[in-house]
Amino acid sequence: MSNEFKPEYMQMSVLTAALQELTPRDKRRQDPDLAVEDWIRFGRELGVQRLQLSSALPEELADVPPEAMLDPVADHLNVLKPLDPGRVRRIQSALKASEMSFSDLGYFDNMLVGDERLRRVKHDWMVKIMDAAVALGVKAVCGFVGRNVSLDMDQNLEDFERGFVPLLKEAKERGLEYRVEQCPMPGWNT
Repeated sequence: MSNEFKPEYMQMSVLTAALQELTPRDKRRQDPDLAVEDWIRFGRELGVQRLQLSSALPEELADVPPEAMLDPVADHLNVLKPLDPGRVRRIQSALKASEMSFSDLGYFDNMLVGDERLRRVKHDWMVKIMDAAVALGVKAVCGFVGRNVSLDMDQNLEDFERGFVPLLKEAKERGLEYRVEQCPMPGWNT
């Protein structure tokens, strides 16, 4: 038995949330897959092979209006309507033509928000992202954990068990990896 080190190289990808308004909102609303195709084209221009495709709650479900945010909403994958076979073919065709792939699908929100109704909305959206990942043949989803600002750290750890672990189980049931973005969100801890 050999103890020889064999590295596993991580493939890098570009996070689409980094440039939110590549496709204007009004055009994204009319054609929800246009933003995906625009990002695939832009990724090819950048010379990258993989994208981390971002989604966000649409304006009618979000707890913060887009005009109140520091930057526009990164809604590049709209799953308000589930991906039907036609949408899946369209996206996969664009990926194939560009020789690109998705590293994962991302939805970055506070999954432990204190408002239970809003938490359910956010969890339901993440489950839709998981279903989209399965439909597109993507192996992982990515997102924040967040925190309930009305609870102390020990209580948040208990809330994590109750409120976040079920999302991990949803991902596992679908054969997906759930990647946690470790991003300190100042508004969630002050």
